[in-house]
Amino acid sequence: MDYFAVIDTETNWNNEVMSIGVVIAEKDTFKKVDDLYFIVDPEYKIGGMFSMVLPVKGRAPKDILLTRKIVMEKFKEAFEKYGVKDLFAYNGAFDKNLLNELASYRWFDIM
Repeated sequence: MDYFAVIDTETNWNNEVMSIGVVIAEKDTFKKVDDLYFIVDPEYKIGGMFSMVLPVKGRAPKDILLTRKIVMEKFKEAFEKYGVKDLFAYNGAFDKNLLNELASYRWFDIM
């Protein structure tokens, strides 16, 4: 079975990634097989246009509030687990530019 991932980022006022989510699905059926979502610490503390939707009221759960390095490791582990090589993103060039750790994947813009 082949899989792909759809990725979305939100940035803070300094144009740094403050949250990132991914859904992994089967290429043939589009059936979701996994999803991951993380808030990047400390970048989220700067705030941004979509800060109000981040689930960080009081204190965010420690399983989604992680450093960028750990977030990228978790995404790469999931992509390796499913053999993901293709990443789809709305305004893909923007996200790819922000996520240089994922530059080796094939990026597709779905805008």
